[in-house]
Amino acid sequence: MDDYLQFSVIKGDVMSIPITEDKYAKGLVDCSRHLHARLVMSKGEKPYTVNDLSLKLSNIWKTPSTWKMVTLGRGFCEFKFSAVKNLRLVWAQGTVNLKSGVFHLSQWTKDFNLYTQHKTHAQIWISLMGFPQEYWREKTLMETVGAVGTPLLFDAPTQNRVFGQYARVLVDMALLKCIVDEILV
Repeated sequence: MDDYLQFSVIKGDVMSIPITEDKYAKGLVDCSRHLHARLVMSKGEKPYTVNDLSLKLSNIWKTPSTWKMVTLGRGFCEFKFSAVKNLRLVWAQGTVNLKSGVFHLSQWTKDFNLYTQHKTHAQIWISLMGFPQEYWREKTLMETVGAVGTPLLFDAPTQNRVFGQYARVLVDMALLKCIVDEILV
């Protein structure tokens, strides 16, 4: 029990405590397969129960591996996926219309504060024009578009390599970042 004895320090008007760095680092690794989401309901709509929302999303997402939902309050949820591939598949679906509300997914961020959230990302399709065929490997395409955002999904012609004029990848981009026209590989 003595291991949990904390010594606090007052800094200005705020109490400050030290935390164990390696435990925090492990927490960050644990959260690397998480997404944030917010359910926006129309005024007067009856809110979903956790079970109803979970069931509705299970019918929409249909991932082969499991995921877990934790409610955070004010319409925010956090989702933990057992596999990164499934996280990307779900995230690629973007905004989900639940017929009674809209569900927005976003990348997990550390120090998330639901009281200060603003729309800062958008999902866009990036076309890699004139991309040589020897680069059309999943990892190479992901590394290339990773320079401008988080790669989520390939379109079917790119995935199946049936169309060679350009590769298309769905990317989650920060709207505040500089948008580029070219990527040098």
